[in-house]
Amino acid sequence: MTDAPKNPAADPRQGYFGKQLADIDLEVARQAMLCGIPLDDRSLIWRVLENDATVCGKPNPQAFQKLRAALTMHLTVRDKAIASMGREEAMAMIDEILAGLRRRLGMPEKKAP
Repeated sequence: MTDAPKNPAADPRQGYFGKQLADIDLEVARQAMLCGIPLDDRSLIWRVLENDATVCGKPNPQAFQKLRAALTMHLTVRDKAIASMGREEAMAMIDEILAGLRRRLGMPEKKAP
């Protein structure tokens, strides 16, 4: 089961992009755990995208490459969702997916800035 947006029938694009992003983000979380990389640190995520494996708390080259590929895929799908739905709607959908993923994995809720 994925944590896709609540009402994809209201906008089929939410169902389409929501399912893709929920699946990708679950894979990102799995691989990040295997590598010992906390997902709440954006600078570490960008270093993964730049192919810097020194950010791994646990050396796991295979998981690192899968994590990097999944992060790249997330950004690609996110950009397509923004182009299709608009930035505000797409980012709200992504925030909802990530909140559901945090709950599912027992991670702390993201605090408001």
